[in-house]
Amino acid sequence: MELAICPQTLGGLVGGDGGTEAIMTFCAGYGVKTFDFGIRSRPGTCLTYADDWRDRAKKFAENTSALGYRFCQSHAPYSRFLYESIEYYREMTRRSIEIAAILGAPCIVIHPELRDFRTQDYDHGAAFARAKEFYLPFAELASRLGVRLAVENLFDFKRRWNYGATVEEQIEFIEALGGSDTVGACWDFGHAHVMYGDEDSEKLRQLGSRVICTHVHDNSQAKDLHLPPYLGEIDWDRQMKALADTGYRGELDLEIKVAKLPPELKTDYLDFIFRGGKRLTEIFESYINKSNKEETI
Repeated sequence: MELAICPQTLGGLVGGDGGTEAIMTFCAGYGVKTFDFGIRSRPGTCLTYADDWRDRAKKFAENTSALGYRFCQSHAPYSRFLYESIEYYREMTRRSIEIAAILGAPCIVIHPELRDFRTQDYDHGAAFARAKEFYLPFAELASRLGVRLAVENLFDFKRRWNYGATVEEQIEFIEALGGSDTVGACWDFGHAHVMYGDEDSEKLRQLGSRVICTHVHDNSQAKDLHLPPYLGEIDWDRQMKALADTGYRGELDLEIKVAKLPPELKTDYLDFIFRGGKRLTEIFESYINKSNKEETI
């Protein structure tokens, strides 16, 4: 199993807003050259929002490919209520899918929740219909470009205002967009722990072979903290066993937040992140090897 990381969440590693390529080079020094191109949810803060976004994406793809970097996934816009209009959000989503194809990413993660403002009342039927109307054309576009949509599991802190916060809704939406042959699931371990606590591994098994990519981070269940593995309360041994049981054979993508980090702690912190991630891959592979041995007996 390969380890990947999302560089857009690691701006504190290089100071200021931080250049994505500089962060990727920093990570490559630790042997990680597989990445998740994640869009920043604040409009105007990455190449997707630029007028010359396509040219920038092609140049970015050329530069990163020359360095031996690979993209295992990308991310479409999220938090619809942060954007000025649904039309603008739709355009940024379209751009992000094209960018994923330019970068060679096999899948792009989407959030099925599209409420217009943060406190909008939850209505399952309306939320489902809104998400289907919005994303169905993008499922077709992505398929033409050789990219699969990956529906991410969200969370609701026990309040029902996020469509896609349950595995049942996640599966419902995957089927609405064409089924698992054309659309898959992104399993976010942190979101699942906030939503389900110790039941998270069984919910992962329920999603099963639909999982095509992951987001790996830790928390205390009370808040979506995006901590490195082993700094929260997630039982990672149990999680890796459940992931192995689904038949998943993709990457573990670290989605870790780094804000203001003192320069003298940067290397130690990144070393800790990658050592923890490497341990997860080893646990996962141990369960795969055990399963293979049992099948040959």
